[in-house]
Amino acid sequence: MDDMTKAYLQRKFSEYYMDNDPFVPRDMERREWAFVAISTLPDFVMQRHMGFESVMELKAQILSNPPAHIYYSSAFYTNPNAEKMEDKGWLGAELIFDIDADHISGKGNKLQRAKKEIMKLYDILESRFGVEEMEIVFSGSRGYHIHVLDREFTGLGSAERREIVEFLTLSDYRITGFDGRLEEIYGCVAEVLRKAVRRGKLEELLKRHGIGGKQKARIIELFSDDAIFSRIKKGDFSFLGKSKRVESFVSFLIEACARKISVEVDAPVTGDIKRLIRLPNSLHGKTGFVAKLLSYHELEGFDPFSDALAFGEEKIKVVVKKKVKFRMNGEVYELHPGNVKLPECAAIFLMCR
Repeated sequence: MDDMTKAYLQRKFSEYYMDNDPFVPRDMERREWAFVAISTLPDFVMQRHMGFESVMELKAQILSNPPAHIYYSSAFYTNPNAEKMEDKGWLGAELIFDIDADHISGKGNKLQRAKKEIMKLYDILESRFGVEEMEIVFSGSRGYHIHVLDREFTGLGSAERREIVEFLTLSDYRITGFDGRLEEIYGCVAEVLRKAVRRGKLEELLKRHGIGGKQKARIIELFSDDAIFSRIKKGDFSFLGKSKRVESFVSFLIEACARKISVEVDAPVTGDIKRLIRLPNSLHGKTGFVAKLLSYHELEGFDPFSDALAFGEEKIKVVVKKKVKFRMNGEVYELHPGNVKLPECAAIFLMCR
């Protein structure tokens, strides 16, 4: 990144922070703060172990050297600006979850799937863990965060937080059962098979797994009895008989349902009791987007490429260095190397990228 580009980004980021007061997490004076200045880019040089007593202090720091990234600790400390972690005096930490589109398995629109995963996570935290207060944050780039604010979770250590991750990801459900999660999987299997029967797809499903002839006919006849589904919900598949193909079929269904009801959270983020997390409503230095604080009801219709934009439509001239294609604010841009005029939001996105 050349000096002219950095100077432009510093000016535009500064304007954003002049017009927008920073988000203030509870007990901000107990948090560690960290910044990556635009002036240090493309190197990622973090200035950390900082503490602030007020919003005015924080805003003055931001405006003195406009940051590409702003972070604060999930943890609360007695001395947040101590340079050694052992001197900070850990008091507890909010429970944090991160779902990153780049870590989502499979194909398709991964950013859209990350949004569905965060909604699934929110529902599980509310229904299974009794969480009453959460913040949902679009990361500003490729994912979403959930901050659990209920104070009863702040004292959890790394081991307990990893157990929560295991419960959510179903990483070891065969051994532990996870207090009802195994029953959820069996319920899912029963529903998959019920739909297959109702839609006349059971024969096709069995054939796909190499089950044919008399064995296939027997299984199809068994599923004419609705009581079969009650047995499946209890994890009883013995009525299917014993064969490697049947065992493979059952394993396939269980694995598919485990993937369906599990949540793909970034385990190290949740397990870290001293994590630095991106500040909500700050700018992300790799996109120029707002790390937007969202309500659950805003999530479904949320589109980062129109709803997280910090900058407007004023046209500016930029030099495109390589071919690039992207979508923003309802427009698709397919650019080739050379001079071009772009809306400010698109130009800043390319500069940051």
